[in-house]
Formats: sequence, C-alpha cells, structure tokens
Amino acid sequence: MMIYLRTTSLIFLLSFSLMVFSNPSTKDEYHTLCGIFQEAVELNISDIQLRSDYITDQIDKRIQATVIIDAVHALFNVDPSERYGILKAGAEHHLKESWNCPSAQKLLQ
Repeated sequence: MMIYLRTTSLIFLLSFSLMVFSNPSTKDEYHTLCGIFQEAVELNISDIQLRSDYITDQIDKRIQATVIIDAVHALFNVDPSERYGILKAGAEHHLKESWNCPSAQKLLQ
C-alpha cells in the first residue's frame, strides 16, 4: 500500500510539473491560489467539509489555468502528509524559484 501511494505521488508530481510547465499563463496564478488558502484560514471555518467546499469553489472561480485546478483537486487523492510537498514541488518546478504557502501547508496536511 505504501509503495502504491509513493508511486502514485511520484507520477502525480511528474504529471503536474509537465502540465504546469507547458502552460506559462499559470505562473501568475500561484499567488491567487495561496491567497485562497489564506482566506480559508482567516474565515476560521471549523467544519472540514465546508472549508474544503469554500476552497474548491474559489479555485474554480478564480484560477483560470485548468492544470492548476485539476492538480489541486487531484491532491486530495494523495496521502495528506504528501499533499503540500507535491504542490510546492510542482510550483517550484514551474516557477524556477522557491515557493511557499504556509496556509496551504496548514490546510493540506
């Protein structure tokens, strides 16, 4: 089971990196994505499902790059301990610089 999750995570990371890298218009949307996670933290919604619904709804409304939308939705099929690391690695690969979003890290784990 653990090998399957790690293999799935690796495949997801590689696919995410390739998809995002191929679409330069996604570069500016990482700031918006982090802002959505920050808003969810600030709203202090204790119900996990309501918070998840808020994040999903905002991503669908405010992020235009379908590769980012699809990648974030797919993160929820990955082990929680690996979600933020995969998102961060994909963003850094695309941006070619360090990317950090403490709010996403808090909510994805």
